[in-house]
Amino acid sequence: MQCEPGKFTDVNGTVNCSPCPAGQSQSDTGATACQACNITQFAQNLAQTECTLCPSGTFGNHTGQLQCNNCPSGKYTQLEGQTSCVPCDPGKYSASGQSSCRLCEAGTVTDNYGSSQCVPCSVNSVPNFYMTVW
Repeated sequence: MQCEPGKFTDVNGTVNCSPCPAGQSQSDTGATACQACNITQFAQNLAQTECTLCPSGTFGNHTGQLQCNNCPSGKYTQLEGQTSCVPCDPGKYSASGQSSCRLCEAGTVTDNYGSSQCVPCSVNSVPNFYMTVW
């Protein structure tokens, strides 16, 4: 008898199958080992037949992950399976684990890349990046 996908045996001819550890997977029948998830994937549970791409708003930074890391505040990832996060543009901000940045609300501003919050505008001022020359 051979081990089913998600399980393996490292002893030939034995029917004692072990589940793949979290952070690893294998999709073949009769496997003798499991493979660590690549850097852009994770496997949270035992006996996974495949690894899952890190979702948007997260990133991977090593093989064999049990979970992906949230992007820090001020950064985001729109796509799945990323190894780094992108800073928000000036005029936008984000909280931790976001898949996009939000525009600052009316009366608030940020003029830096990677902002986690917007601050109130100074009295009688308009941020330069909102001005349009006609």
